[in-house]
Amino acid sequence: DVYEGLLEFTGSGEFRGFIGAPRVIPNIFDYLWRRIATKEQRKRMVLFLPTEYSGIDIDDQGFIYATVAEGSVQNGQAIRRLNPSGSDVLRRRGFHIPQGDLKYPYPWDEASITGPSVFVDITTHEYGVYSALDSRRGRVFTYDGNGNLLWVFGAKGAQKGTLQNATAI
Repeated sequence: DVYEGLLEFTGSGEFRGFIGAPRVIPNIFDYLWRRIATKEQRKRMVLFLPTEYSGIDIDDQGFIYATVAEGSVQNGQAIRRLNPSGSDVLRRRGFHIPQGDLKYPYPWDEASITGPSVFVDITTHEYGVYSALDSRRGRVFTYDGNGNLLWVFGAKGAQKGTLQNATAI
Protein backbone atom coordinates (compact mmCIF):
# COMPACT_ATOMS: atom_id res chain seq x y z
CA ASP A 1 0.00 0.00 0.00
CA VAL A 2 2.90 2.38 -0.67
CA TYR A 3 2.42 4.34 -3.87
CA GLU A 4 5.31 6.84 -3.57
CA GLY A 5 7.78 4.27 -4.95
CA LEU A 6 10.30 1.97 -3.32
CA LEU A 7 11.54 2.85 0.15
CA GLU A 8 15.28 3.55 0.28
CA PHE A 9 17.32 3.06 3.44
CA THR A 10 20.98 3.65 4.33
CA GLY A 11 23.23 0.79 5.42
CA SER A 12 22.51 1.68 9.05
CA GLY A 13 18.75 1.52 8.53
CA GLU A 14 17.89 5.22 8.24
CA PHE A 15 15.11 6.13 5.83
CA ARG A 16 16.47 8.13 2.85
CA GLY A 17 13.33 8.55 0.75
CA PHE A 18 11.40 7.03 -2.11
CA ILE A 19 12.65 6.12 -5.59
CA GLY A 20 11.04 5.02 -8.84
CA ALA A 21 7.34 5.80 -8.39
CA PRO A 22 5.42 4.54 -11.45
CA ARG A 23 4.08 7.37 -13.62
CA VAL A 24 0.29 7.51 -13.84
CA ILE A 25 -1.35 8.40 -17.15
CA PRO A 26 -5.09 9.15 -16.89
CA ASN A 27 -7.13 8.30 -19.96
CA ILE A 28 -8.81 10.97 -22.09
CA PHE A 29 -12.24 10.38 -20.53
CA ASP A 30 -10.90 10.98 -17.00
CA TYR A 31 -9.22 14.16 -18.16
CA LEU A 32 -12.35 15.49 -19.89
CA TRP A 33 -14.60 14.62 -16.96
CA ARG A 34 -12.31 16.50 -14.56
CA ARG A 35 -12.47 19.55 -16.80
CA ILE A 36 -16.30 19.73 -16.79
CA ALA A 37 -16.99 18.48 -13.25
CA THR A 38 -18.04 20.83 -10.48
CA LYS A 39 -15.82 21.44 -7.43
CA GLU A 40 -18.02 19.15 -5.35
CA GLN A 41 -17.77 16.35 -7.94
CA ARG A 42 -13.99 16.74 -8.15
CA LYS A 43 -13.70 16.35 -4.36
CA ARG A 44 -15.39 12.96 -4.60
CA MET A 45 -13.35 11.71 -7.57
CA VAL A 46 -10.67 9.08 -7.16
CA LEU A 47 -7.15 10.49 -7.05
CA PHE A 48 -4.70 9.48 -9.77
CA LEU A 49 -2.11 7.79 -7.57
CA PRO A 50 0.64 5.46 -8.77
CA THR A 51 0.06 1.79 -8.11
CA GLU A 52 2.42 -0.07 -5.84
CA TYR A 53 5.13 -2.49 -6.93
CA SER A 54 4.18 -6.15 -6.75
CA GLY A 55 7.63 -7.74 -6.98
CA ILE A 56 11.28 -6.71 -7.06
CA ASP A 57 14.70 -8.28 -7.64
CA ILE A 58 18.21 -6.85 -7.91
CA ASP A 59 20.56 -7.97 -10.67
CA ASP A 60 24.34 -8.49 -10.35
CA GLN A 61 24.97 -4.88 -11.52
CA GLY A 62 22.78 -3.34 -8.80
CA PHE A 63 19.78 -2.43 -10.95
CA ILE A 64 16.34 -3.03 -9.43
CA TYR A 65 13.91 -4.97 -11.61
CA ALA A 66 10.33 -4.39 -10.53
CA THR A 67 6.84 -5.34 -11.59
CA VAL A 68 4.02 -2.86 -11.19
CA ALA A 69 0.75 -4.16 -9.81
CA GLU A 70 -2.28 -3.95 -12.05
CA GLY A 71 -3.49 -0.40 -12.38
CA SER A 72 -3.45 2.70 -14.52
CA VAL A 73 0.21 2.82 -15.55
CA GLN A 74 1.44 3.71 -18.98
CA ASN A 75 1.33 0.85 -21.49
CA GLY A 76 4.58 -1.11 -21.45
CA GLN A 77 5.56 0.02 -17.96
CA ALA A 78 4.47 -3.09 -16.03
CA ILE A 79 8.12 -4.24 -15.93
CA ARG A 80 10.72 -1.69 -14.94
CA ARG A 81 14.50 -1.59 -14.46
CA LEU A 82 15.44 1.16 -12.02
CA ASN A 83 18.89 2.74 -11.80
CA PRO A 84 20.19 4.14 -8.47
CA SER A 85 18.35 7.44 -9.00
CA GLY A 86 15.03 5.62 -9.55
CA SER A 87 14.70 6.20 -13.32
CA ASP A 88 13.37 3.39 -15.49
CA VAL A 89 16.17 2.29 -17.85
CA LEU A 90 14.66 -0.97 -19.13
CA ARG A 91 15.50 -1.55 -22.78
CA ARG A 92 12.39 -1.99 -24.89
CA ARG A 93 14.04 -2.72 -28.25
CA GLY A 94 12.47 -6.08 -29.04
CA PHE A 95 9.80 -6.77 -31.62
CA HIS A 96 7.26 -5.89 -28.90
CA ILE A 97 7.65 -4.21 -25.51
CA PRO A 98 7.90 -6.55 -22.49
CA GLN A 99 4.25 -6.68 -21.45
CA GLY A 100 3.33 -10.36 -21.39
CA ASP A 101 0.45 -11.36 -23.62
CA LEU A 102 0.18 -9.17 -26.72
CA LYS A 103 -3.35 -10.29 -27.58
CA TYR A 104 -5.93 -11.37 -25.05
CA PRO A 105 -9.71 -11.70 -24.68
CA TYR A 106 -11.55 -8.62 -23.43
CA PRO A 107 -14.11 -8.72 -20.58
CA TRP A 108 -17.03 -8.76 -23.04
CA ASP A 109 -15.60 -11.80 -24.87
CA GLU A 110 -16.80 -15.23 -23.83
CA ALA A 111 -13.57 -16.43 -22.24
CA SER A 112 -12.80 -17.72 -18.77
CA ILE A 113 -9.69 -15.52 -18.39
CA THR A 114 -9.79 -12.01 -19.85
CA GLY A 115 -7.58 -8.94 -19.87
CA PRO A 116 -3.85 -8.26 -20.13
CA SER A 117 -1.08 -9.97 -18.18
CA VAL A 118 -0.80 -9.07 -14.49
CA PHE A 119 2.80 -9.35 -13.34
CA VAL A 120 3.22 -10.15 -9.65
CA ASP A 121 6.90 -11.08 -9.41
CA ILE A 122 10.20 -10.91 -11.29
CA THR A 123 13.61 -12.55 -11.11
CA THR A 124 16.90 -11.78 -12.85
CA HIS A 125 19.39 -14.15 -14.45
CA GLU A 126 22.87 -13.77 -15.95
CA TYR A 127 23.55 -11.62 -19.03
CA GLY A 128 20.60 -9.26 -18.50
CA VAL A 129 17.94 -11.96 -18.85
CA TYR A 130 14.88 -11.64 -16.61
CA SER A 131 11.64 -13.57 -16.05
CA ALA A 132 8.29 -12.13 -14.94
CA LEU A 133 5.34 -14.08 -13.54
CA ASP A 134 1.84 -13.41 -14.87
CA SER A 135 -0.69 -14.32 -12.16
CA ARG A 136 -3.69 -13.96 -14.48
CA ARG A 137 -2.74 -16.94 -16.68
CA GLY A 138 0.01 -18.58 -14.58
CA ARG A 139 2.72 -17.99 -17.19
CA VAL A 140 6.38 -17.05 -16.91
CA PHE A 141 7.65 -14.65 -19.60
CA THR A 142 11.43 -14.51 -20.07
CA TYR A 143 13.13 -11.60 -21.89
CA ASP A 144 16.71 -10.77 -22.83
CA GLY A 145 18.47 -7.50 -21.94
CA ASN A 146 17.03 -5.73 -25.01
CA GLY A 147 13.43 -6.73 -24.32
CA ASN A 148 13.18 -9.61 -26.82
CA LEU A 149 10.85 -12.38 -25.68
CA LEU A 150 12.90 -15.57 -25.32
CA TRP A 151 10.27 -18.03 -24.10
CA VAL A 152 6.96 -18.43 -22.30
CA PHE A 153 5.86 -21.40 -20.24
CA GLY A 154 3.15 -22.30 -17.77
CA ALA A 155 -0.61 -22.28 -17.56
CA LYS A 156 -3.34 -21.85 -15.00
CA GLY A 157 -5.12 -25.01 -13.91
CA ALA A 158 -5.42 -27.82 -11.39
CA GLN A 159 -3.47 -30.53 -13.20
CA LYS A 160 0.20 -31.49 -13.00
CA GLY A 161 2.46 -28.84 -14.54
CA THR A 162 0.04 -25.92 -14.08
CA LEU A 163 -0.39 -23.27 -11.40
CA GLN A 164 -3.56 -22.56 -9.46
CA ASN A 165 -2.58 -19.25 -7.86
CA ALA A 166 0.77 -17.91 -9.08
CA THR A 167 2.28 -15.51 -6.55
CA ALA A 168 6.09 -15.78 -6.69
CA ILE A 169 8.84 -16.98 -8.99
